[in-house]
Amino acid sequence: MRLATIKLHGAEVAGIVTGKGILPVAALNAYKGTGWKEDMMSLIQANHIPGLTKWYNEGGKEELETIPGVVPNLLHLPAGCSFSPRCAECGAHCGAAVPELREISPGHLVRCANIPEVRHE
Repeated sequence: MRLATIKLHGAEVAGIVTGKGILPVAALNAYKGTGWKEDMMSLIQANHIPGLTKWYNEGGKEELETIPGVVPNLLHLPAGCSFSPRCAECGAHCGAAVPELREISPGHLVRCANIPEVRHE
């Protein structure tokens, strides 16, 4: 098991490296109802890494690939919208091209073809 620290929403959080990217421990907790510490130092101090490693070795590695919330590898982003693999609103058009950057309100920019203000129907 490989752990990583990533910056997510301005905070440094612990994550588990998967084949698709990095799954934040917070996403694992939300999905499984577990209570692992969510930053690397706290994981170490609370001695949670041995338990997390045991879960990983006993089937967790395979389960990780099915849990939503993976932060994609920035060196290997998917075609089209980079959020498409983890977006509940993803459609066939999302993988076709990177959505155009649009301003939907003053100072609020988006790159999503599924927001009504942006959608071309």
